[in-house]
Amino acid sequence: PDVAYRRSSAADVGTEFHTRAQFMFDKFDVEVAMSLANENVPQYIRSLMPDSTDELDKMFWNFAKHEARRFTFGKQTGYTVDDMRKYFIPIAQELEIDWEGMKIPLKGHVDRIDRMKRTNCYCVTEYKTSKQLKIPELRQEVGFYANILNNTDYLDMPVNYWSVYDPRIDQYHLERFSPMTLRAVDNGLNRLFNKIADGGPFPRKVTPLCLWCSFDDECLYGDDEIEMQRLPSELIKKKENKEFSGSKTKV
Repeated sequence: PDVAYRRSSAADVGTEFHTRAQFMFDKFDVEVAMSLANENVPQYIRSLMPDSTDELDKMFWNFAKHEARRFTFGKQTGYTVDDMRKYFIPIAQELEIDWEGMKIPLKGHVDRIDRMKRTNCYCVTEYKTSKQLKIPELRQEVGFYANILNNTDYLDMPVNYWSVYDPRIDQYHLERFSPMTLRAVDNGLNRLFNKIADGGPFPRKVTPLCLWCSFDDECLYGDDEIEMQRLPSELIKKKENKEFSGSKTKV
């Protein structure tokens, strides 16, 4: 229960951060920010997010300082108000994407997409609020999103960059996609497609994160029995409640 609770708390904090980051940009007034002294921009950005708990307050302040650095860099580079609207404000946030043209339809969720001024392309940005940043794993994850975006009609220019930001520790990483990374993503998908096509049981990894998975019916409530003692107590209750009601509705 303690593990599940910590997972639940982390998921709730992450959801709240994503929501408030999106609303911040929706309310951000470029002209007001351009009129401020550089040292006052973090305070302005923080004012666009609500008062919150100690944990979220620290994350909001880190995010405000991070975005203020981006904004100040643009001002010092000579960006106009129109430039700021185009290159500081993301073109999309919390975007659901899909690619129906594959052997198996692919879906993903992109936290944010930004224009890159000097290279005429886009950057996919991920917020990470619950785990330590592991760049090789993240590179694969965002490479998956880039492949979908670059092979569909969501965007008018390619996604050539990716970045990740962790507001817990104010850590930011930005890099250009290498052809090797995108090939590795393609190869991994093809291996997965072949494994699915070959049939047989799909490997199942039961963790507290199953509480938020949309495939719980197919995985937890199929014909195969799961060793109940290995399930967190919240999942046991979730499974028992579904079996009692006879419902298989996804949560």
